[in-house]
Amino acid sequence: MIKIRNLKKQDIPSAEYICLITAARKIKDTPNKALRTLLMYNRCYTRTQKSSCFVAEDENGKVVGYILCAESLVKYLKGFFGTELQEIFKISFTSGIVSFFEAVSPAAFSVKYPAHLHIDILPEYQGQKVGTIRYQDFKFKEDIFYGTNLHERKTDPAIAFIHGASHGALDDGELSVQHYRQLFRGKDQ
Repeated sequence: MIKIRNLKKQDIPSAEYICLITAARKIKDTPNKALRTLLMYNRCYTRTQKSSCFVAEDENGKVVGYILCAESLVKYLKGFFGTELQEIFKISFTSGIVSFFEAVSPAAFSVKYPAHLHIDILPEYQGQKVGTIRYQDFKFKEDIFYGTNLHERKTDPAIAFIHGASHGALDDGELSVQHYRQLFRGKDQ
């Protein structure tokens, strides 16, 4: 049985492990790329957004997945620019520039959908409804995160999960290699 709970400090190494295990090979195949991946998709959330980070834990207490969420893109970027982006620039100038533009790319959607998140589940637990359980737990917090912008790749295997778990809450929008989908409808709709 999978239990959902808030991220604790001792869960951070497990969350980082899951981040790297589930990341595409091309963004983790060198130590510098793996560090950039952790800085970009994990560490700012676990450092600055603790109240909106959750883990999925199995019956033995093993962390098998997570939802790392930022309630506000503006607050997230303030933390990211102050710490993680500076560390990415130390890896390389090019990585810093790419990371900057990737971090601000959701800005066009941030007024209507200010929250954003990353969901990752260990491969051996995928296809076992762990993501659906986690999504349903997260959905109860919709009053706090009234609009969530989810950035995904067209080829991302998470698309099937997101479509299934959202029960029609998605607005497909434009399909492209990099695109956005609405996960929760804003309160104004």
